[in-house]
Amino acid sequence: MVRATINLTTDDGHTRRLAELLRDARPLLLDLTGGNDLAATAESWNDRVHRVTATADDFPAPALLIRPDGYVAWAGADPDSLKKALTRWFSPG
Repeated sequence: MVRATINLTTDDGHTRRLAELLRDARPLLLDLTGGNDLAATAESWNDRVHRVTATADDFPAPALLIRPDGYVAWAGADPDSLKKALTRWFSPG
């Protein structure tokens, strides 16, 4: 499980805690890469996965895919491995 006390600065300039982003119990793709590759990869899952682009100090990975229960399903920056994780965890059965 990821630490929920991490402070993030979202694209809209607001400072938010990771715990706030997890409150709605939806899958979360937290993208700290500053690029568009992961957003493009995750676009097909926008109806199932909440995507947030942000910056943070001392974060454990460039991006995280977090399950609704707070556990990390994927961490990294590779769009191909993200697609595999999205397919495994959040595609309709």
